Amino acid sequence: MDNIYKAQDYIKDFVSKIILPTYKFNDWKESLVLSRNKDKDALNKKWDIFGNAFVPFWIEPDIISAGDWVPALMLTYRWTIKDIQVGVRFTIVNNEIQYVEITDMFAVAEHFGKDFDFIKEFEKSVVLIKLLSS
Repeated sequence: MDNIYKAQDYIKDFVSKIILPTYKFNDWKESLVLSRNKDKDALNKKWDIFGNAFVPFWIEPDIISAGDWVPALMLTYRWTIKDIQVGVRFTIVNNEIQYVEITDMFAVAEHFGKDFDFIKEFEKSVVLIKLLSS
């Protein structure tokens, strides 16, 4: 299972390099408006930036409050790995990705085996496609 945790760190680093350089308060605000207007298609389209193997599934803008309020954005993507789909969830707080989770990691490990190379699969199915489309 150690490979899953390494993959989560790898995904966090990759996604940080793509989203965070341009992520601004207005992105959170626009996402909030779209979510309140129940315009899921427009909201997903806004965050559909990685290609067909890694598509937005659930976007949830929120406010975290411990004194002053802080905008937070929870993004869940559906990642197609060979013949199955898993969720990858991450949370942006204060322009930093705080948390990454492969949501179906035990099912994936059971399906592909404990030694499945998630990083290699992510590089092949997401990173390479993103780089080629840039």
